[in-house]
Formats: sequence, structure tokens, C-alpha cells
Amino acid sequence: MLVSNARRAEDERFHSAKIATAEFFAEHILSYAPGIEASIVSANGKKGVLVLSEDQF
Repeated sequence: MLVSNARRAEDERFHSAKIATAEFFAEHILSYAPGIEASIVSANGKKGVLVLSEDQF
């Protein structure tokens, strides 16, 4: 978001869309993170995504 804001003059439409998308994500998606953390971490026999090795990400 910071990069798009700094480069907005290069391509106004593109960078404005990137900023709007980031703002939407922050307002509508990230707000669910605390509520779904337990289901993500404790899924699959209490391992969840933690069962994946670092190189699988």
C-alpha cells in the first residue's frame, strides 16, 4: 500500500485500485483473523497449518 501510494502518479488507476483492494482486505478480511485463529491452528488433530514445514508455504 505504501509503494502504491508513492507510485500513484505513475499509473493513477492501477495504484488506486491496489490501495482500494488493500483497504478492503484490512477492513473486511483481517477483522476475522482473531476469531478464526483457533480453528486454523487447532484443526487436523490440533496441528492445523502448523503441521506444514516452512518450505511448504
